[in-house]
Amino acid sequence: MENHMISTMPHRRPFTFKNAQRRKPQAPPENTSGRYDAPPDPVIDIPGLAKGSALNFDSDIARRLMRRDVHPKEAFTARGDGGAFWRVSVKELGPGGGTGVPYERMTASPEARLEITLACAVLGRQRMLFVTQKATELGVARIVPLITEHSVPPKDFSHEKAHAWPGQIVRAAKQCRRGSLPEPFGADAACVVRRIACHGAGG
Repeated sequence: MENHMISTMPHRRPFTFKNAQRRKPQAPPENTSGRYDAPPDPVIDIPGLAKGSALNFDSDIARRLMRRDVHPKEAFTARGDGGAFWRVSVKELGPGGGTGVPYERMTASPEARLEITLACAVLGRQRMLFVTQKATELGVARIVPLITEHSVPPKDFSHEKAHAWPGQIVRAAKQCRRGSLPEPFGADAACVVRRIACHGAGG
């Protein structure tokens, strides 16, 4: 009687150059050369907000919502008559405008009463992402990365994902229901940093 061995190992297609070409291309490397400053965005003011009353907003508000990464079926914070803050549910959103419905009047303002500027020496190991997140949630108006003797130098900002600081601010503001976006490293703040770096704090 003959014994027939049946292999249960899966058949592997031999490697060829054509098979290698069928592989999906790898994603492009993350951009690390971008800017690390961005203009601030104040509270969105919409007069006549009322609970359950549908509203239309123009292209300017739509552009600001898109910058804040707000999508249909999500919500944003707006200020209505008398300085009252509302949560508004987005129904439609496009470059030309959109529609929404206010559904909750906030019991307290999500904005800080004082205009606070946080000056922080640029930290290594990408810890500035954590700083920008928490500073936004705490309500600062401006975040100034300081260039000091022991801070990360500007030439190494790309390694600290400085291009991602504005995006981190957007996510934090969205998470804490804040109505405005603080400014990371504005032009005026840059002058202050240069003066401190060249002449010291008393210069």
